[in-house]
Amino acid sequence: MKLDLKNPRTQRWIIVGLVSTGVLYAYFGTAYLPVCFPRRAAVLKELQAKEAELTRDVRQARAAARDRARLEAQVASLEQRWANAQAALPDRSSPDEVLREVSVAAQETNVTVSLVKPLTAKPGPQQLYVILPATVDVTGRYGDITLFLHKLASCQRLLNVGKMKMTAFEKKDSDQTMKASLQLLAFARSAETPAP
Repeated sequence: MKLDLKNPRTQRWIIVGLVSTGVLYAYFGTAYLPVCFPRRAAVLKELQAKEAELTRDVRQARAAARDRARLEAQVASLEQRWANAQAALPDRSSPDEVLREVSVAAQETNVTVSLVKPLTAKPGPQQLYVILPATVDVTGRYGDITLFLHKLASCQRLLNVGKMKMTAFEKKDSDQTMKASLQLLAFARSAETPAP
């Protein structure tokens, strides 16, 4: 079969072939037109990635919804722990509150407080809390003084005993047999400490 290029029918087939080849190349081989295959493939890939991300988020939300009761219990537990921490480390307070707690502990344990001398407050490391030191002298029996120290340790507020010196009295005929001089360290939150 001989190809006759002068035949109009053959010319039409050649033109149709060239045009269809150009259209197919423009559709599959280039990204110039918004309806081209590469551009649509890129958009499709983007949408599939977004769908996968949204599916993951929905799965996490459903899991959180199933665990809602556990999460609410956990939040309540954390709020209770925060309230306890605030009680142990209150906002910056005056030495009067510390003196009141020392007086209550002394009355409950039958010791006599002979001196309470507040010292200058100093900031703790990283400025998160303030240390309120005080020098306290108490007299009483050895067991009462140790019970007094135990009461201070079990206070709701955070109190530490720093330096302590105990001396026995020469006279053994009274109830006051020992004297204890101690440095009491009370802690308070700094004003710059952020709340959770």
